[in-house]
Amino acid sequence: MSNITAEQRQAQIKSRTDYENNIGRKEDERRAAADLFNIGEFIADAEMMREVYVKEIDRRVQYQKLNLGENSELAKIKDIELRGQKMLYMMLHKVDPEITEEQIIEISGDVAAAILTAIVGDQTFLKD
Repeated sequence: MSNITAEQRQAQIKSRTDYENNIGRKEDERRAAADLFNIGEFIADAEMMREVYVKEIDRRVQYQKLNLGENSELAKIKDIELRGQKMLYMMLHKVDPEITEEQIIEISGDVAAAILTAIVGDQTFLKD
């Protein structure tokens, strides 16, 4: 049994309602202040060169994000290891066109995994 009075309970309910209303107002303000979607901004962002430090190999790696079309191409590859190789190749090749798929295949698996993990983090989307 709780030892709070009806007045205290009403005050708790009012406080909770005020809190929820305040959150709703802030969300409305954020939504109103947000810029309209401009696809050009996001295309430019996807085309931007990025760099990540890969601790396991003590190297900085430059790469470019893949777009939806490229990700669709990757999704067609059923073998998870081949998909990872192709992804790594595509992301690195976009920045350095001299990188070949053959070179990617020749690096060790732990190096490729370290680079991919540094770039994409959790690789669950690579799994079947």
